[in-house]
Amino acid sequence: MKKVDDEKLLQMLAEGKAQKEIAAFFGCAPSFITKRKRQLQAAEVEEPPTFAGLTEKEKKFCLAKAEGKTNVQAATIAYEVTSPESAKAMGYNMMQKDTIQASIAEIMDVHGLTKEARIKQLKALVYHRDGNISLKALDQTWKLDGSYAVKPDDEQGRLGIINVIKHLQIIHRGGPAPAAIEETTGGD
Repeated sequence: MKKVDDEKLLQMLAEGKAQKEIAAFFGCAPSFITKRKRQLQAAEVEEPPTFAGLTEKEKKFCLAKAEGKTNVQAATIAYEVTSPESAKAMGYNMMQKDTIQASIAEIMDVHGLTKEARIKQLKALVYHRDGNISLKALDQTWKLDGSYAVKPDDEQGRLGIINVIKHLQIIHRGGPAPAAIEETTGGD
C-alpha cells in the first residue's frame, strides 16, 4: 500500500474533504484514512500537566479510571497484582492520592467530561421516563453525596431511603405526585 503523507492528509481534512475523496487521492481504502486520522489525532493530545509528577504505572491507572474502569480493574491494568484483594488495596490507595484524583479529573475535563457536563447528564437521567434508568441515576446521586453512608444503627436513615425508593417506583407507575415523598419521609 502507498504511504500516506500525514501533513497532506491533515491539510485535506482541514479543508473539509470527505474521507472517501482523500482515500481516492492516496489510493487506499477509506477505512485506512479513518484509522490514520484517529492515530494522528491521538498523537496530538498532550499529556495533562498533572501527569508531570506521575510514574508510567500511575499514568496508566489514571487513564484506565478516566475510561470508566473500577479501582480494581485500573490497578490490574496498571500494576502487576497477584490477587483481587491486592488489586483492591492498590486501587484504594491510588485513589487516596491528590495527584491521582487531579490527573483523572483533568483527563476527563480535556475530553469534555467536566463536572458540570456529568451533572447535567445525570440530572437528565434522574428525570428519565424509564423508571429503571431514573432509579439507577438516583442511586448514583445517593452514592455521590454519601446518602448510603448511614450508620448500621441508624434505622431511621435506612428506612427513609427505602421509602424514597418505594415512592419513586409508585410515581413512575403514575402514582402520587412527588410532594408525597416529603410527607412520608419527613422532608429529609
